[in-house]
Amino acid sequence: MYFCDWDGNVSRANLDGSGIEVLATGYPDPNGIALDISGGKLYWTDWANGALYRANLNGTGLETLITGLTAPAGLCMDIEP
Repeated sequence: MYFCDWDGNVSRANLDGSGIEVLATGYPDPNGIALDISGGKLYWTDWANGALYRANLNGTGLETLITGLTAPAGLCMDIEP
């Protein structure tokens, strides 16, 4: 599972909660995670920074996709085959 926390981290863990791994850190208010499993990408928003980010599912390859948003708080993927 993938999740954000109040410490500004985007993380993942096994479904039983074990093996927590921080993938990205230093975001004031990360939230709104969406996964593109087939594309191997993780997306999330940061409310305080007003931005949308993308990284590989293991946290590498971090990219800022959009900035200047007003309080982005959610994210939904529409992936077509």
